[in-house]
Amino acid sequence: EESIAKRAAEGWGGDRLLAVRKTDVGSPLILVHLTLWDSAADAREYTNAERHLFLDRKLQPLSGAPEADLWLYRDPDGLEWSIQLAGEQVLTLTGIPPELRPTLQREVWQSWRVDGGKLDLP
Repeated sequence: EESIAKRAAEGWGGDRLLAVRKTDVGSPLILVHLTLWDSAADAREYTNAERHLFLDRKLQPLSGAPEADLWLYRDPDGLEWSIQLAGEQVLTLTGIPPELRPTLQREVWQSWRVDGGKLDLP
């Protein structure tokens, strides 16, 4: 719904998006999206909107680790989708092979920075 999307976008402070697809015909698109928000409350509101969007896409919720602000989902092809909240930042991964998701997640948190819309990579 448009009003939910507008509310969720308020407080956006910048982001970085990486889209990758293998050269194989029909291979899935992998998205890595790190967003920065004006406040932790804005980041949580965005995270909640993303979670609802994932459920609307009929993704299967996995156990995840809500206590660590990590929510995991699986699509019909067995690929993982995740949302992780850390203060004013939210990392969303889509279409990730389950064996790669934890490593990719850890590497993004360790090396990516969004600072007012500017990405700093090592």
